[in-house]
Amino acid sequence: MDLGTCGKDGAFQMARFPPGKYSIVAMAYKEPDVYSHSLDADFIGVAKVTVGADVPPQSVKIELHPRKAK
Repeated sequence: MDLGTCGKDGAFQMARFPPGKYSIVAMAYKEPDVYSHSLDADFIGVAKVTVGADVPPQSVKIELHPRKAK
């Protein structure tokens, strides 16, 4: 799933996923249109999430860090 954009504060919402364990990867680019052309993000972060069957969705905070040079 490619979310594309988020609010100025970085907040976004996603559709509810089926119960299970997921990894959410966030990538950010210095140039606004670069995300559609390249997977070489300037910043990247990962969060692991467990979605339960009958529990409210949890809030997730993803810390972005500069991507290491290749």
